[in-house]
Amino acid sequence: MKPEELGCFEQVANVIGADEARYELQLVIDYINRHGPDALWNKNGDLQTSFDWQVSPQANDFWYYISLNRFPEGYSNKFLDEKSDIERLSQLCKDTNMSVSITTSGYIIVDHDFNRNLNTNNMRTVWTVLKKKKEFVDEMKKWEWVDNESRST
Repeated sequence: MKPEELGCFEQVANVIGADEARYELQLVIDYINRHGPDALWNKNGDLQTSFDWQVSPQANDFWYYISLNRFPEGYSNKFLDEKSDIERLSQLCKDTNMSVSITTSGYIIVDHDFNRNLNTNNMRTVWTVLKKKKEFVDEMKKWEWVDNESRST
């Protein structure tokens, strides 16, 4: 069984990201494979009905936060800690005039061009917002912009 085959995969991925969901759910699958199928209740169910949170390696609180669509308290994003991801994130921020802060409850994305903040507990949202802004910036570079003062008649 693969993490993506669990009915709760998307629910978990929407909160902590696909890579993190694969990692965390693989720990659950490994536990089930070692200790027997009793902990797996419903392979196709949502997070609350898929497996016994108490006997999972992460325990009840971790899954409880995810079930509320919240970033688990004290959870360290294992995949953002990799140097290449941090470099990619930094470059996207630089290219888009945005910044990302990690807080105890998730992330704050700041768009300095529009002076707006977005709070999220979902790493996938951070990447999506930055990539969409990058697409916007790249598209705007294709256009020939004229300074308003130089257009006066």
